[in-house]
Amino acid sequence: MIRIAIGLVTVYLCVCLLIYFLQNKLLFHPVKLPEDYAFSFDLPFKEVNYQVAEGVTINALKFSASEPKGVAYYLHGNAGSLVNWGNAAEIFVKNGYDVLMIDYRGYGKSTGILSKENMVSDVQYIYDQLKEDYPEESTVVYGRSLGSGIAAHLAAGNNPGLLILETPYYSLRDVAKRMFPFVPPFLLRFNFNTYEALPKISCPIYLFHGTNDEVVYFGSSMKLQPLLKEKDQLIIIEGGGHNNLNSFPDYESEMNKILQN
Repeated sequence: MIRIAIGLVTVYLCVCLLIYFLQNKLLFHPVKLPEDYAFSFDLPFKEVNYQVAEGVTINALKFSASEPKGVAYYLHGNAGSLVNWGNAAEIFVKNGYDVLMIDYRGYGKSTGILSKENMVSDVQYIYDQLKEDYPEESTVVYGRSLGSGIAAHLAAGNNPGLLILETPYYSLRDVAKRMFPFVPPFLLRFNFNTYEALPKISCPIYLFHGTNDEVVYFGSSMKLQPLLKEKDQLIIIEGGGHNNLNSFPDYESEMNKILQN
């Protein structure tokens, strides 16, 4: 029995060590693009590059509205590249907003090594660049899934006009605990605590979450709701999953209301 117990403990510790050292591969699923890749979208756009550090370039797409009233700064989820995310710009452009979407380090054409610290500094650097072209009060910060915690952190340290979070998590550790209940949460080196950021944000906040989300469980937003200000709102998409909220009429109609105010 003692040998069996020792063996089980050894296996458990090995699994924990693997998760600790390989968690970036578990969390992030980037698609790399060649430098000469040519993007193609139905909306008017141009490609932009930001040198955020020596030898590190963040690749971005800027979509243009005909008469922009501001800009939406879109921080996407943990998989793919701008090839997959670019079409999400349409609803903002239709409502009169330019859109800037970035690929994090290691995604698409962006270079460098991804870390929480680099992600925070890169997102802030580009936000500061946007402030040179747009009044901060006309900036919408939009975070999708992984990007929701980053967006909340950004909004807490700045003064955008609006924050919208789609499928947000209470914290990454909270999601990891639900998905891997046998793994101690402190082993997660990469973490964003959305619950800590929301009380620090002065602008209006809107959360979108589907009741059937299979990745970031719906209860995440229910736990965040008490942290919202009186006029902030959690918009519940009945039957919505993690990757299909934009296919629901309620999502489109609510987004139009928010962006037309």
